[in-house]
Amino acid sequence: HFSRAPLVDRQAPGPVENPIRSKEELDQFLAARRHGTRPDYSSALQLHAPHTRRTFRSRCDVSSTGITHASMNLSDLSKLDIARKAEETKTVLGISDHIDKWVQNTKAWLVSTVIVRLQRDIEAVDQFFQQHGMPQFLCCQSLSDAAAAGTGGFGMQKTKEQFLNEQYNNISKDQPGAQVIQRRIIIEKYINLSANPVLRPQIGGPSDPNVMRHYALQRVKDFSLDRYLEKMEFDRGQDLVMPDGRTCRWSDSNLPNDSMLLLHFFSIYLDEHLPP
Repeated sequence: HFSRAPLVDRQAPGPVENPIRSKEELDQFLAARRHGTRPDYSSALQLHAPHTRRTFRSRCDVSSTGITHASMNLSDLSKLDIARKAEETKTVLGISDHIDKWVQNTKAWLVSTVIVRLQRDIEAVDQFFQQHGMPQFLCCQSLSDAAAAGTGGFGMQKTKEQFLNEQYNNISKDQPGAQVIQRRIIIEKYINLSANPVLRPQIGGPSDPNVMRHYALQRVKDFSLDRYLEKMEFDRGQDLVMPDGRTCRWSDSNLPNDSMLLLHFFSIYLDEHLPP
C-alpha cells in the first residue's frame, strides 16, 4: 500500500507546510534524519510527483559561498548525486532492504497478469480462426483492412473490425465464437502500436505498420517467457525476423523500446479492466 501523504518528520507534532526548496536543504534534512535530530529549518520532504516531474519549486544557484536560491532543475544534478540522494532517502525511510523485492514482484505481476495472459489469448484466437478457415482474422493481420468486397453494401467495404463487431452482435454471447471475437477485438488494441496516439510520437518516424505488428507479437512472446523481465532492454529493443525471412534491425526500423512497449501493454490492460 502506497500512501499519498507527504513524508514528515516523525518527531514533529504534525505535518510541516514548507517543502524542500534546495539541494542544501535536502542535504540538511537527510543528515538530520540519519543522526536522529530535527533539522534547523521548517521543512519536510515533500518531493511529490508533480514536483519531480518538472523542477524543485525553488530556484538555486551555485556560487562561491555555496548553493543559493536561484535556478535549479533536477537535470542540473549529476547522475551520481541523484543516485546518492536516492540511496540515502531509501535508508532514511527504512526501505532499502525491500526495494529489490518490490521491483521483482512488480515485474512478476506484470508478466503473469498482463503479458502471459495476452500471449495465451493470441494463441487461442489464432487457433480458432485457423481451424475455421478464416486466416484473415489472425492476430498478425490488421483489422483495419477491408473484410471482403461488397460487405458494406452500396459498393462500400467494411473493415475486418466492423465485420467482427457485426458478427458479435448477431450471435449468442454464450457461444465460444462470441468470446473469441471479443478477445480478438481487444487484442488489436494491444498489438496495433501505430494506433496509440501517445506511443506514435515516441517512435519518432514513419514505421511499417506490418513490421510494428509483428514486432509487438514477437516481444509479447519473448516477455511471456521471461518471468522477471531479466532480458528486457530498457532503452532499446530486439531485431525482428519477419515471416518472409527478412531481418528488420531495431535501430533502423523506428520501433519502440521495451520500456515503451511494456507501458503501452499496461495502459491497455488498465483501459480494459477499469471503468470508463
